[in-house]
Amino acid sequence: MTEAAPGGLLGVATKLDPALTKSDALAGQVAGLVGKLPPVWDRLKFDVTLMDRVVGADSEQIIEPLKHKEPLMLSVGTAVTVGVITNTKKNQVEVLLKRAVCAEVGARIAISRQVGGRWRLIGMGVLVE
Repeated sequence: MTEAAPGGLLGVATKLDPALTKSDALAGQVAGLVGKLPPVWDRLKFDVTLMDRVVGADSEQIIEPLKHKEPLMLSVGTAVTVGVITNTKKNQVEVLLKRAVCAEVGARIAISRQVGGRWRLIGMGVLVE
C-alpha cells in the first residue's frame, strides 16, 4: 500500500513492544515519514463556534460560553485528548493539552464539555496555531 487515508482500519507492522499498544494506547496516533508529518502540539489555539444547544443531553440545555480553567475533550483528526483552557477571547481559546496531537493549521476540532457527568458535543473549532 502506498497511501492510507482516514475512514477505515489499517494495520501497521512495527517492532514496537506490544505492551505499548495494549488497550489501544496508540489509537488516534499518526505514523509517517520523518519530516513529512504535520507539527505536534501540546497546546492549541483555535477559533471556536459553539452550538445553541447541547447534543445528546436529555433536556435541551443552552451552551454557556467557555471559561478559563475549564476542562474540554477535543477530537483532532483521529486523536482524542483532554485539555484545560488557559486563555479565552471572544471567539478564540488557548488550551493546554494532557496528550499532544499531530495536526495541520486549519484542522477542525470537535469540542466536548462535561454535562451531567458525560462528555457532550458543544461545538467545533479550527486550529490557528
